[in-house]
Amino acid sequence: STTSTDDAVGDAQLIRVEVKET
Repeated sequence: STTSTDDAVGDAQLIRVEVKET
């Protein structure tokens, strides 16, 4: 991910989804 606020939020959400599904 690039160093942008939206990307940072997107990464956090992706990690959240991965943890939720796992």
